[in-house]
Amino acid sequence: MSAIRLSFETFPPKHETGRGKYLEMLNTFQKYSPMFQSMTYGAGASDRSRSERLVSKSAQCIGATQFVPHLAGGGQDEERIKELVSNWWDDGIRHIVALRGDDAGEGETKCAADLVNVIREVNDFEISVAGYPETHPKSASQEAELQHLKRKVEAGASKVLTQFFFDADVFLRYRDKCDAFGLDVKVVPGILPISTLAQVQRFAKQCAATVPDFIIDRFSGLEDQPEATAAIAVITVVELIERLNREGVKDFHLYTLSNVPCTLAICHSLGIYPEQKLAA
Repeated sequence: MSAIRLSFETFPPKHETGRGKYLEMLNTFQKYSPMFQSMTYGAGASDRSRSERLVSKSAQCIGATQFVPHLAGGGQDEERIKELVSNWWDDGIRHIVALRGDDAGEGETKCAADLVNVIREVNDFEISVAGYPETHPKSASQEAELQHLKRKVEAGASKVLTQFFFDADVFLRYRDKCDAFGLDVKVVPGILPISTLAQVQRFAKQCAATVPDFIIDRFSGLEDQPEATAAIAVITVVELIERLNREGVKDFHLYTLSNVPCTLAICHSLGIYPEQKLAA
């Protein structure tokens, strides 16, 4: 059995008609005994509403303690958030990923630390928050970013899920800085498989992450070769996880992009097999 443990992050379907396929995906992933499965939170009001309607069904599908909804504070006032997470607690959910989300308006939750405080007022959830190994694009410096992270931890966050990166040393330096900053919290690396080079460069620009030259070299020239791209994406992720595992990292948060074949290939390459195979 692999000593590596994964959690999976998925996108909710864009339309209600995709709900059945989404739940089927969760069931498939659950066979690989993840630490948990999280679902991202829509940016617009209609997307948020669709995500929220799916939370209860997803919790029923894989077990409420295994399903972890994201919650973005921007765009919502405190009373709305309290009502929502209270309902989640009643559904059996015990873990939330708390994010700032969109910029807050008047009367809305202004930052992730405030959101953690609001959730804590409702009940004793486990709360994960975001961390940025290469600094959030709106932070003045990495020290300012670590100060903000410290406020989230002091408010009650117990786990940090990092933004994606491709150089193992980027994460290892960040982990050391969190430790030196006195952050007594588990820092879990966020791992992103590459679907296309153009997509990952777009994602990286949005969050100020670096795409190293070796990644560009690996994927350049494969724009019309999706099967080759998928194969190299798996190899790249497995190399990164195994390198970090040799440095003592055991837990990883996989940004699946709801890509089932790629996710399963990564699991099997790491020696993580479905329950039926282990039982056999």
